[in-house]
Amino acid sequence: MVKIYADYGDEPEDRFIPIPDHLACTHYDLEMDSYVEDAVFFDTILPHNGTVLEVACGSGRVGRRLLNGKRTITGIDISLPMLQKARERALPSMHFLAMDMTAMAFSHTFDSIVVPYHSLNLLVTRNRIISCLKGCRKLLQPGGRLIAQIFIPTQKFLSEGKKTFQFQIFEMKPSGRIIKEILREYHSDSKTISVEERFRERPAGHDAVSADYNNTYAVAAYEIADWLHLFETSGFSIKDCFEDLSKTPIYSSDSSCLIIVCE
Repeated sequence: MVKIYADYGDEPEDRFIPIPDHLACTHYDLEMDSYVEDAVFFDTILPHNGTVLEVACGSGRVGRRLLNGKRTITGIDISLPMLQKARERALPSMHFLAMDMTAMAFSHTFDSIVVPYHSLNLLVTRNRIISCLKGCRKLLQPGGRLIAQIFIPTQKFLSEGKKTFQFQIFEMKPSGRIIKEILREYHSDSKTISVEERFRERPAGHDAVSADYNNTYAVAAYEIADWLHLFETSGFSIKDCFEDLSKTPIYSSDSSCLIIVCE
Protein backbone atom coordinates (compact mmCIF):
# COMPACT_ATOMS: atom_id res chain seq x y z
CA MET A 1 0.00 0.00 0.00
CA VAL A 2 1.23 3.47 -0.89
CA LYS A 3 1.48 5.81 2.10
CA ILE A 4 -0.01 9.26 1.52
CA TYR A 5 1.46 12.17 3.48
CA ALA A 6 -0.65 15.14 4.52
CA ASP A 7 2.22 17.62 4.15
CA TYR A 8 5.67 17.77 2.51
CA GLY A 9 7.15 18.18 5.98
CA ASP A 10 5.85 14.73 6.96
CA GLU A 11 7.74 12.96 4.20
CA PRO A 12 10.90 11.06 5.22
CA GLU A 13 14.24 12.64 4.38
CA ASP A 14 15.93 11.51 1.20
CA ARG A 15 18.65 8.98 1.88
CA PHE A 16 21.53 8.71 -0.55
CA ILE A 17 24.58 6.44 -0.52
CA PRO A 18 27.91 7.41 -2.12
CA ILE A 19 27.97 6.31 -5.72
CA PRO A 20 30.52 3.53 -6.43
CA ASP A 21 33.35 4.46 -8.80
CA HIS A 22 32.31 1.99 -11.50
CA LEU A 23 28.74 3.29 -11.46
CA ALA A 24 29.90 6.91 -11.55
CA CYS A 25 31.84 6.02 -14.69
CA THR A 26 28.77 4.44 -16.27
CA HIS A 27 26.62 7.49 -15.50
CA TYR A 28 29.31 9.82 -16.84
CA ASP A 29 29.33 7.98 -20.15
CA LEU A 30 25.55 7.97 -20.28
CA GLU A 31 25.52 11.74 -19.91
CA MET A 32 28.62 12.78 -21.83
CA ASP A 33 29.56 10.20 -24.46
CA SER A 34 27.51 11.82 -27.22
CA TYR A 35 28.86 15.31 -26.46
CA VAL A 36 31.26 16.23 -29.26
CA GLU A 37 31.33 20.04 -29.39
CA ASP A 38 34.45 20.47 -27.26
CA ALA A 39 36.40 17.83 -29.19
CA VAL A 40 35.46 19.51 -32.47
CA PHE A 41 36.75 22.81 -31.07
CA PHE A 42 40.04 21.30 -29.89
CA ASP A 43 40.50 19.64 -33.27
CA THR A 44 40.40 23.03 -35.02
CA ILE A 45 42.96 24.57 -32.64
CA LEU A 46 45.47 21.73 -32.39
CA PRO A 47 48.16 21.10 -35.01
CA HIS A 48 47.06 18.53 -37.57
CA ASN A 49 49.74 16.07 -36.48
CA GLY A 50 52.03 15.33 -33.55
CA THR A 51 51.74 14.05 -29.99
CA VAL A 52 48.84 15.16 -27.79
CA LEU A 53 48.53 14.72 -24.01
CA GLU A 54 44.97 14.76 -22.70
CA VAL A 55 44.96 15.56 -18.98
CA ALA A 56 42.04 14.09 -16.99
CA CYS A 57 40.94 12.03 -19.99
CA GLY A 58 38.14 10.13 -18.25
CA SER A 59 36.87 7.34 -20.49
CA GLY A 60 38.69 8.77 -23.53
CA ARG A 61 35.72 10.62 -25.02
CA VAL A 62 37.72 13.61 -26.32
CA GLY A 63 40.85 11.75 -27.35
CA ARG A 64 38.99 9.29 -29.59
CA ARG A 65 37.59 12.20 -31.57
CA LEU A 66 40.98 13.89 -31.96
CA LEU A 67 42.48 10.97 -33.84
CA ASN A 68 42.98 11.72 -37.51
CA GLY A 69 45.67 9.24 -38.53
CA LYS A 70 48.48 11.72 -37.87
CA ARG A 71 48.16 12.35 -34.12
CA THR A 72 49.18 10.14 -31.22
CA ILE A 73 46.99 10.58 -28.13
CA THR A 74 48.13 9.87 -24.57
CA GLY A 75 45.47 10.18 -21.89
CA ILE A 76 45.99 10.28 -18.12
CA ASP A 77 43.43 10.01 -15.34
CA ILE A 78 43.35 9.06 -11.67
CA SER A 79 40.16 6.97 -11.96
CA LEU A 80 40.88 3.31 -12.69
CA PRO A 81 37.30 2.51 -13.81
CA MET A 82 37.46 5.41 -16.26
CA LEU A 83 40.80 4.21 -17.61
CA GLN A 84 39.49 0.67 -17.96
CA LYS A 85 36.65 1.93 -20.17
CA ALA A 86 39.07 4.10 -22.12
CA ARG A 87 41.36 1.14 -22.79
CA GLU A 88 38.46 -1.10 -23.81
CA ARG A 89 37.54 1.41 -26.52
CA ALA A 90 41.04 2.56 -27.41
CA LEU A 91 41.88 3.00 -31.06
CA PRO A 92 45.32 2.67 -32.67
CA SER A 93 47.69 5.49 -31.62
CA MET A 94 45.95 5.89 -28.25
CA HIS A 95 47.57 5.18 -24.88
CA PHE A 96 46.12 5.56 -21.37
CA LEU A 97 47.97 5.81 -18.06
CA ALA A 98 46.96 6.12 -14.41
CA MET A 99 48.52 9.37 -13.21
CA ASP A 100 47.78 12.28 -10.89
CA MET A 101 47.50 15.48 -12.92
CA THR A 102 49.33 17.41 -10.17
CA ALA A 103 52.34 15.07 -10.29
CA MET A 104 52.82 14.05 -13.93
CA ALA A 105 55.93 12.05 -14.81
CA PHE A 106 56.99 11.39 -18.40
CA SER A 107 60.40 10.87 -19.94
CA HIS A 108 59.37 12.79 -23.06
CA THR A 109 57.50 15.94 -24.05
CA PHE A 110 54.38 16.54 -26.15
CA ASP A 111 53.54 18.77 -29.09
CA SER A 112 50.18 19.74 -27.56
CA ILE A 113 48.29 19.38 -24.27
CA VAL A 114 44.52 19.49 -23.74
CA VAL A 115 42.82 19.91 -20.35
CA PRO A 116 39.12 19.52 -21.21
CA TYR A 117 35.78 20.11 -19.53
CA HIS A 118 36.57 22.05 -16.34
CA SER A 119 39.10 19.51 -15.09
CA LEU A 120 41.34 22.23 -13.65
CA ASN A 121 38.43 23.44 -11.49
CA LEU A 122 38.40 20.06 -9.75
CA LEU A 123 41.84 20.76 -8.28
CA VAL A 124 40.15 23.45 -6.13
CA THR A 125 43.21 25.20 -4.65
CA ARG A 126 45.64 27.58 -6.31
CA ASN A 127 48.66 25.49 -5.28
CA ARG A 128 47.28 22.31 -6.84
CA ILE A 129 46.28 24.14 -10.01
CA ILE A 130 49.75 25.67 -10.32
CA SER A 131 51.34 22.24 -9.73
CA CYS A 132 49.36 20.88 -12.65
CA LEU A 133 50.08 23.83 -14.91
CA LYS A 134 53.80 23.83 -14.14
CA GLY A 135 53.84 20.11 -14.89
CA CYS A 136 52.17 20.80 -18.21
CA ARG A 137 54.69 23.53 -18.96
CA LYS A 138 57.59 21.12 -18.46
CA LEU A 139 55.95 18.51 -20.68
CA LEU A 140 55.16 20.90 -23.53
CA GLN A 141 57.68 21.17 -26.32
CA PRO A 142 58.97 24.66 -27.19
CA GLY A 143 56.35 26.30 -29.39
CA GLY A 144 53.77 23.73 -28.30
CA ARG A 145 50.21 24.67 -27.43
CA LEU A 146 48.06 24.04 -24.35
CA ILE A 147 44.27 24.39 -24.45
CA ALA A 148 42.17 24.39 -21.28
CA GLN A 149 38.42 24.73 -20.82
CA ILE A 150 37.53 26.29 -17.46
CA PHE A 151 34.31 26.97 -15.58
CA ILE A 152 33.75 30.59 -14.50
CA PRO A 153 30.88 31.52 -12.13
CA THR A 154 28.78 34.31 -13.63
CA GLN A 155 28.56 37.66 -11.88
CA LYS A 156 24.86 37.04 -11.23
CA PHE A 157 25.68 33.81 -9.44
CA LEU A 158 28.41 35.47 -7.38
CA SER A 159 26.32 38.48 -6.42
CA GLU A 160 23.28 36.47 -5.40
CA GLY A 161 25.29 33.92 -3.47
CA LYS A 162 22.38 31.51 -3.52
CA LYS A 163 22.14 27.79 -3.87
CA THR A 164 21.19 26.60 -7.33
CA PHE A 165 19.32 23.47 -8.39
CA GLN A 166 19.29 21.72 -11.73
CA PHE A 167 18.01 18.38 -12.93
CA GLN A 168 18.27 16.16 -16.00
CA ILE A 169 16.63 12.88 -17.01
CA PHE A 170 18.47 10.09 -18.83
CA GLU A 171 17.24 6.79 -20.21
CA MET A 172 18.62 3.73 -18.43
CA LYS A 173 19.70 0.58 -20.21
CA PRO A 174 17.85 -1.68 -20.86
CA SER A 175 14.88 0.30 -19.56
CA GLY A 176 13.96 2.91 -16.98
CA ARG A 177 15.27 6.36 -16.14
CA ILE A 178 17.94 8.12 -14.12
CA ILE A 179 17.03 11.48 -12.62
CA LYS A 180 20.15 13.53 -11.99
CA GLU A 181 19.92 16.48 -9.61
CA ILE A 182 22.73 18.98 -9.12
CA LEU A 183 22.86 21.26 -6.09
CA ARG A 184 25.49 24.02 -5.95
CA GLU A 185 26.44 26.57 -3.31
CA TYR A 186 29.06 29.33 -3.60
CA HIS A 187 31.49 30.04 -0.75
CA SER A 188 32.99 33.50 -1.09
CA ASP A 189 35.65 33.01 1.60
CA SER A 190 37.37 30.18 -0.30
CA LYS A 191 36.17 31.02 -3.82
CA THR A 192 34.80 27.54 -4.21
CA ILE A 193 31.48 25.97 -5.10
CA SER A 194 30.32 22.88 -3.24
CA VAL A 195 28.49 20.46 -5.51
CA GLU A 196 26.22 17.55 -4.73
CA GLU A 197 25.15 15.34 -7.61
CA ARG A 198 22.21 13.05 -6.89
CA PHE A 199 21.37 10.07 -9.06
CA ARG A 200 17.90 8.59 -8.64
CA GLU A 201 17.82 5.30 -10.52
CA ARG A 202 14.31 4.25 -11.49
CA PRO A 203 14.49 1.02 -13.52
CA ALA A 204 11.36 -0.23 -15.23
CA GLY A 205 9.67 -3.50 -14.45
CA HIS A 206 7.50 -5.02 -11.73
CA ASP A 207 10.44 -6.34 -9.70
CA ALA A 208 12.77 -3.42 -10.40
CA VAL A 209 14.53 -1.90 -7.39
CA SER A 210 15.13 1.85 -7.24
CA ALA A 211 18.35 3.28 -5.83
CA ASP A 212 19.52 6.74 -4.78
CA TYR A 213 23.20 7.68 -5.00
CA ASN A 214 25.11 10.91 -4.54
CA ASN A 215 28.53 12.38 -5.20
CA THR A 216 29.87 15.45 -3.39
CA TYR A 217 32.88 17.54 -4.30
CA ALA A 218 34.12 21.11 -4.61
CA VAL A 219 35.30 23.13 -7.59
CA ALA A 220 37.38 26.28 -7.88
CA ALA A 221 35.22 29.34 -8.58
CA TYR A 222 37.86 31.87 -9.57
CA GLU A 223 37.20 34.78 -11.89
CA ILE A 224 38.85 35.32 -15.27
CA ALA A 225 41.66 37.53 -13.98
CA ASP A 226 42.55 34.91 -11.36
CA TRP A 227 42.87 32.18 -13.99
CA LEU A 228 44.99 34.32 -16.30
CA HIS A 229 47.33 35.05 -13.40
CA LEU A 230 47.61 31.33 -12.55
CA PHE A 231 48.61 30.49 -16.14
CA GLU A 232 51.13 33.32 -16.34
CA THR A 233 52.58 32.40 -12.93
CA SER A 234 53.09 28.87 -14.24
CA GLY A 235 55.19 30.12 -17.16
CA PHE A 236 52.66 30.24 -19.99
CA SER A 237 52.16 32.96 -22.58
CA ILE A 238 48.45 33.40 -23.30
CA LYS A 239 47.58 33.61 -26.99
CA ASP A 240 43.76 33.55 -27.07
CA CYS A 241 40.81 33.57 -24.69
CA PHE A 242 37.31 32.53 -25.78
CA GLU A 243 33.98 32.50 -23.98
CA ASP A 244 32.46 29.61 -25.92
CA LEU A 245 33.24 26.81 -28.35
CA SER A 246 32.37 29.07 -31.30
CA LYS A 247 35.61 31.02 -30.67
CA THR A 248 33.83 34.15 -29.45
CA PRO A 249 36.47 36.42 -27.87
CA ILE A 250 35.77 36.87 -24.19
CA TYR A 251 34.39 40.38 -23.63
CA SER A 252 32.47 40.24 -20.36
CA SER A 253 32.05 38.38 -17.09
CA ASP A 254 28.63 37.01 -18.07
CA SER A 255 29.98 33.80 -19.58
CA SER A 256 30.41 30.67 -17.48
CA CYS A 257 33.08 29.34 -19.83
CA LEU A 258 36.69 30.38 -20.35
CA ILE A 259 38.85 28.66 -22.95
CA ILE A 260 42.52 29.54 -22.73
CA VAL A 261 44.98 28.85 -25.55
CA CYS A 262 48.59 29.38 -24.53
CA GLU A 263 52.17 28.47 -25.30
